[in-house]
Amino acid sequence: MKNLWLLLLPLFCLPDLLFSRQTPLGVLKWTDYVILPYIASVLLAGGLRPTVVTRPLTFAIWLFCLWTFVSTLTISLRFGYASDYPVRFGLAKLAKFALYAFAGISTLRLVSSSPEVETRLRWSLLAALLVSVRVA
Repeated sequence: MKNLWLLLLPLFCLPDLLFSRQTPLGVLKWTDYVILPYIASVLLAGGLRPTVVTRPLTFAIWLFCLWTFVSTLTISLRFGYASDYPVRFGLAKLAKFALYAFAGISTLRLVSSSPEVETRLRWSLLAALLVSVRVA
C-alpha cells in the first residue's frame, strides 16, 4: 500500500483515453480523476512530513494561492461583471491548481524523506516515460 503512489504516477502521462468531459467550468481530463487517489496514496505513504527542501516552495505556493483567491473574489468589483461566472470559473481553476500543487509538494516531501524512495521514484518515472512514448 505504501507504493501505490508509484503505480499511479505513470497514469498522469496517459492521454485522455476518452475520459474527457466538458463541464460549464472547463474540461475534466483523465488526470483530474486520478489526482485524488494519488494524493491519498502519497499521504498514506508518509508524504505529509515537511522537510527543509519543501518549506520555501510550500510557502511561495500557498502565498500565491492566497493572493489569487483574493484577486479572484474581487473580480466582480474590479471589472463590474453582471454575473458571478468569472468568479466561479476562477475559483474552480484555483482549486485545481491548489490540488495539483499539494500533490507535487507531498510527492517532493515523500521523495526527500529517504534515498530508497527516490530510487523507486526513478523506476516510476521510467514507466511514465515509456507510457507516454508508447502511446504517442
